[in-house]
Amino acid sequence: MFLEAAEDHYRGFTGDKPSKTGMRVDRRGFHIEHLLPQKWSTHGTVSNLAAEVDRDAHVHRLGNLTLLTVPLNSSVSNGPWLGDQDKRAKLDKHDVFLMNRRIRYGSAEGWTESLIDSRTNELIDAFIATWPVPEGHQGTTTATVSQAVSDVSMKELVAAGVIEPGTRLRARSGSWPTRQPLLPFLS
Repeated sequence: MFLEAAEDHYRGFTGDKPSKTGMRVDRRGFHIEHLLPQKWSTHGTVSNLAAEVDRDAHVHRLGNLTLLTVPLNSSVSNGPWLGDQDKRAKLDKHDVFLMNRRIRYGSAEGWTESLIDSRTNELIDAFIATWPVPEGHQGTTTATVSQAVSDVSMKELVAAGVIEPGTRLRARSGSWPTRQPLLPFLS
């Protein structure tokens, strides 16, 4: 629903003037595609562990999601953005959504975390235009969201500098449940 609303925004259905496209996006269950694939590491690497954690964090962000037709989604799913049979070229050739034009025009060098962040902000603006705050209401936004995190991976702890690579970790007897063995790179 949110991505359909964003597409309608790009088609001109949130302004004061009539839309030049003349029609809203069809509500028939288009597929949602991750532009940066969920398994991005099969198509390349990043420079260090912190960059890997950052890229992992961007996979499920709003700016990394888009709508595609079922046949197009099937042909590009989990594929690389650039390269042989790349996702960008297939979108350029077969895609029908206006929201994806902006993605293609600005990503000739690749689909990056900064582009995902920029697109997230654009989509939020589209949502605000679609569902404006009621008159007299003062909406506020914050740059960061604070939430309790119950699980943190070793990779995130090492990337954040909380644990140094090579540190030996030992469970105190009886105080922690033993669910998974320690990762080999920490022993």
